[in-house]
Amino acid sequence: MRDLVRTESVVHPRQGVNRGEGGPNSAHSTSVPARGIERADLPLLVEHLARRVARRVHAAPRRFGPDALERLARHAWPGNVRELENAIERVLVLAPGAGAGDVGVAELAFLDAEVATETAELARRALALGLSLEQIEQALIEEALAEERGNSSAAARRLGLTRRALEYRRRRAGDEERPDEDAPAEAEEP
Repeated sequence: MRDLVRTESVVHPRQGVNRGEGGPNSAHSTSVPARGIERADLPLLVEHLARRVARRVHAAPRRFGPDALERLARHAWPGNVRELENAIERVLVLAPGAGAGDVGVAELAFLDAEVATETAELARRALALGLSLEQIEQALIEEALAEERGNSSAAARRLGLTRRALEYRRRRAGDEERPDEDAPAEAEEP
């Protein structure tokens, strides 16, 4: 990710596609891990993108304050630096108070609206697929653990849980999958 931040000249995604171009500075050769944007890389990446966007749109460069960086870190950037850059551009161009000091968390309120819309869409899709609440919960837990490379504490933080609550939910899901050994066996019909 740090190499991406150091890259100043990035070819527009559509330039050179039909000609088969794509060198080390090409947007097509820039890869972001499937896990998304690394939290540790976010401040440096945001600083770089904010300078680049400010130059491109002729806006005053602004620094993102600690609260704003924390809010950006909580947003799910699904491996898409372009989405982050678009959010930064929106703040620099459209947010109230543009040009006045550090970017604050209030100027990122649009991210909450996007999350609400995406959450509603996910709920509609889950219901349409007939998924149970338990299935969705288990899928979220498994995905958080995978993204955090098995680190239960980090996965729990991503899910807004304590580590103990996460472990409890994992045990409960495991118990639901195993048949109850104390329950009487159902008699088969002839």
